[in-house]
Amino acid sequence: MPALDAETLNRWRDLVVVDAEGATIGPIAGFPDDPDSERPAWALVRTGLFGDKLTVVPLAEAVEHGGEIRLPYLKTQVRRAPQIGSGGRLSPAERALLEWHYGLGARDADDDAMTRSEEELRTTIRARTRRFRLRRYVVVEEVTCIVPVRREVVRLEEVPADEPMRGDVVHPGEFELVLRREEPVIGTRVVAYERVRLVKETVGEAREVTADLRKERIELEHDRPSRVTGDQADATPADG
Repeated sequence: MPALDAETLNRWRDLVVVDAEGATIGPIAGFPDDPDSERPAWALVRTGLFGDKLTVVPLAEAVEHGGEIRLPYLKTQVRRAPQIGSGGRLSPAERALLEWHYGLGARDADDDAMTRSEEELRTTIRARTRRFRLRRYVVVEEVTCIVPVRREVVRLEEVPADEPMRGDVVHPGEFELVLRREEPVIGTRVVAYERVRLVKETVGEAREVTADLRKERIELEHDRPSRVTGDQADATPADG
């Protein structure tokens, strides 16, 4: 992978990187050191919703146009690039993994061996905050209850004529009774029911996460043997 000169790297710093379709990926935040190159051939790009994530992209096929750096990759592929931290030096394993992710190939220089790479699942934890507060308000609830009450009623009672008549005499021939009854009276009073307070505690739980990991496979390919014609078969000397 060819490296860019120092003047170009200095000019590219803080420029915005776009993908092959012109979608904005993020500004260049720096250049990680590659131990196999005199000058960086990779760039750290700020990605994420708030630009708080650093993603490594190759600069070998990057093109400067109109004050932007265009890459021959789609934004989704850049977002899925392996995370190697916030900077520093690229180890050979990290560089091989990045080259495999971007389809640049990885082969050892000393022999014909091929490096096979796999994606590993890495998880991080970030804290999210929620604000709670106590607020008291009044709701109206309909309550029904049974209240026992009493009332007086008139009942005709027949007695012998020689017994005196009970009751108030209004005038000869008429009597008057006052009847009474009880009625429920509704009233309310405020009483202390319960005390509520906020108590913060930390509880632990295990959450299952799922991700699709890509693994390289290496297989042997060979040419099919050529067929032998009849004349060639006759010309072949027999054994013995």
